Amino acid sequence: MLNFDLFQDDNLQLELAQLMLDLIEQMPPGHCYAFLYDEVYERVFEAELFERVKHMSRFIVKIPTDEDTLNPRPSLLCNLQEIRKVGCGGYVMLLANGIQMARLLRFSDQTRTIDTRARFIMLHDYRLFQPEMHYLWKRIVNVVFVRPLRNRRALDRRIQSEHGGTVYELSTVPFPIPLKGIFFSKILNFWQNGKFRTLPNSRKALFGDKTNDLQGQLMHVAVLEHTPAVFKSNVPAHTVEDDGTRTRNTWPQMLQQQLYYGVEIELLKAIANVMHFRMSFYETPDAETERWGVQQDNGKLTGLLGEMREGRADFALADLHHTQYHLAFMDLSTPYNTECLTFLTPEALSDNSWKTLILPFNGEMWAGWPLRVLTGCYWVYCLLLVVAYRASFTAILANPVPRLTIDTLHDLAASPISCGAWGEQNRLFLSAIGIVKLEHAPNAEDAVERVVEGMYAYYENIYLLRELRSTRKSEKARQTLHIMQECAVHMPVSIGLEKNSPLKPQVDRYVRALIEGGLTGKWLSDAIERFQSNVELPPQEATIDLKKMYAGLVALAIGYSVSIMALAAEKLYWRFVVETNPAFDKYLLGLRFSTRRG
Repeated sequence: MLNFDLFQDDNLQLELAQLMLDLIEQMPPGHCYAFLYDEVYERVFEAELFERVKHMSRFIVKIPTDEDTLNPRPSLLCNLQEIRKVGCGGYVMLLANGIQMARLLRFSDQTRTIDTRARFIMLHDYRLFQPEMHYLWKRIVNVVFVRPLRNRRALDRRIQSEHGGTVYELSTVPFPIPLKGIFFSKILNFWQNGKFRTLPNSRKALFGDKTNDLQGQLMHVAVLEHTPAVFKSNVPAHTVEDDGTRTRNTWPQMLQQQLYYGVEIELLKAIANVMHFRMSFYETPDAETERWGVQQDNGKLTGLLGEMREGRADFALADLHHTQYHLAFMDLSTPYNTECLTFLTPEALSDNSWKTLILPFNGEMWAGWPLRVLTGCYWVYCLLLVVAYRASFTAILANPVPRLTIDTLHDLAASPISCGAWGEQNRLFLSAIGIVKLEHAPNAEDAVERVVEGMYAYYENIYLLRELRSTRKSEKARQTLHIMQECAVHMPVSIGLEKNSPLKPQVDRYVRALIEGGLTGKWLSDAIERFQSNVELPPQEATIDLKKMYAGLVALAIGYSVSIMALAAEKLYWRFVVETNPAFDKYLLGLRFSTRRG
């Protein structure tokens, strides 16, 4: 058993306990404090400390020295999850084993069991700053590292003159300055004998918000063209001369640059102006084929989601649905819009306009006429016949052409057509609501062509479906494409951020402000303006035209055919029945004859 009393030679425990008291007083706790420590630093957390924070709730977790913090025991995991659930905003984490601490931070980042946007007090340990740990310090930025200084040569001369007591260096991560290869901490202050000793030009709050001003840092933004969030167009490149004028390159040197615009582009530009950062838009190399990305058999994630999971992008603009599926790979901002997700279905027109003139003579119309009208008053019968025909004919013309459409999920489920959508996330959602005949549709244009053929339905947001229908060149295709009226779901849409991004609270704040100001609605209207007018018009009334006059010709043709058949039957009857009768006398054609009986 280790003798931890050996650590008391320099009275470090007592000084560290006093330092913790001073730091905790300046740390905003949120809803509670969380104290995580091991056996080495157990004596730091004594009665005086808890007396200072008695007005706040607190969690006290002692981590065994043999605990595998990358795969913690259920008891430790339960404690961490409860701390996150309550919403503790202040973490004091004192672990002597730097490897154990690093593994705990990695596990917490992967599973979100610790709120990385909270305030932290940790011990400075070089094992926390290895290159494989640098990604964590892009996410945990509100942290104060505590390190006792043994060599005083690195201190200011004014500090060197002080005697009695260990000097502690208080440092933090250099956010928003990116880490490139080597980790360097930013010194905040020094502490000795219960006093903070601030160096010149270093008087800053220990736990100040570092995300208010990003100081013009470059943020990488992964984009994916998708209506109405992001549109793309090619523009010729240009150069900027020394005097500030912009000139175009010569033709051999001219490159095609991608110009991105849309709702989310404007939204992020407005946020960038307030938070003071620059943006670099780019698409993943497999954006055309993989789109958002799919999970491969080897566990690798492709497309935009893979880019975000690997931490190569700070933001993602791709009309991202606010779902648990996406939250597993990234953070999502407050939803800025709610989209109607529905199906593009085939439409069938029952064109029976050629029968317009004879439609009034249907059986239901004439079945209820009294027999006495037909047999007693012929002139009344003729009058009523004309009036009834005109009334029925007018009613038929007033009704639109019948349309056979699919407008509800129940109709879609009952129809024989198959359904298609992009991605595993849509398949999981639609399977949950009872649509199991869903296929993966990797290409929207091919999917629309299948819809035109009449045995397919394509699932997307209503804005993209309107755009796809408006871009059809064939008049027949535009007439046969119908957008289902019932929304399968009203899906909230958000901006994507790197997982556990410290920028999320500020981004959420400005997104809400832009929504309340009506700017997101204005940008949405601008984005869909060019195809918003392409809405389905109600069917026109069945007015008389040449096509509808075909019914009269058909009726005449039927009448003449019946007359000719009757005439032919009469001729045949005369030839083979009447003339063959023995009593027939061709000279007495005007007299009726009868068969003589013997």
